[in-house]
Amino acid sequence: MTSSEGIERFIRPDLITFGGYSARTSPETLEGKVEVPVENIIKLDANENPYGCSPRVRKALATCPDLNIYPDNSQT
Repeated sequence: MTSSEGIERFIRPDLITFGGYSARTSPETLEGKVEVPVENIIKLDANENPYGCSPRVRKALATCPDLNIYPDNSQT
């Protein structure tokens, strides 16, 4: 038994056969396909927010300088 065969017994079968993430079409690619300037394309298909956060949220985030640091040293 190889190490990969050994670990597969712990993984759900649907995850073993999962095809993986498929990135969405970039605005630059869409620009050529639909003949719309890239600055006029607003993507909403990948849970993106074209408007950013509200001023109140931006102000609150500014008070959290270490927000990007994961609090668990073991990363669990």
